[in-house]
Amino acid sequence: MLSDDDSAVSLHAARRLYQDEKRMVLKIVRTVWPVMLTYVAIGAPCGMIMGQTGMEPWMVFALSSTFVTGSGQFMVCNLWLAGVPAASIVASVAAISSRFALYSASIAPHLTGASKRQTLAVAATLTEEAYGISLAKLVEGEDWGPRESFVLNVILIATWGASCTMGAIVGAVVDVPTAIASFVCTSLFICLL
Repeated sequence: MLSDDDSAVSLHAARRLYQDEKRMVLKIVRTVWPVMLTYVAIGAPCGMIMGQTGMEPWMVFALSSTFVTGSGQFMVCNLWLAGVPAASIVASVAAISSRFALYSASIAPHLTGASKRQTLAVAATLTEEAYGISLAKLVEGEDWGPRESFVLNVILIATWGASCTMGAIVGAVVDVPTAIASFVCTSLFICLL
């Protein structure tokens, strides 16, 4: 049984850990907020298109939170609406998503001190933007490691998933023609360039 002194020390350690984690998350959000805004601007039209393919908002959230290649999601929607067979859609998306294997392979050596499980967690949750930010931070030698990289990835995945879901909900209420939503997405990608 813990004494009162041991309980006080444990409580103090828990508070300190919570404060450290909170500081880390706030540091990451301060770094990545412009990308989060971009995810909202691109994710909402993507969600509208996904909703117009017949997906329910929960399906949009599930797909967007587990399949985090925006270009792949646009491709799935457009090919599905065009009546392309499922096998062709899977092959097309697999081809454009193969770049994530290269991202994972190139960031792994920079995750110094990371266990294999941590490296796999970072590699499995990468997005293009998270890859660029984490790699830059790791190479520059900033106070950045596998935990920060993973939390960054989770924040961006959650932002993308919520944005797509919001778009699917709005698209169900407001009838936005697919051509207009596609044009918005194309123009946003051009703007990003």
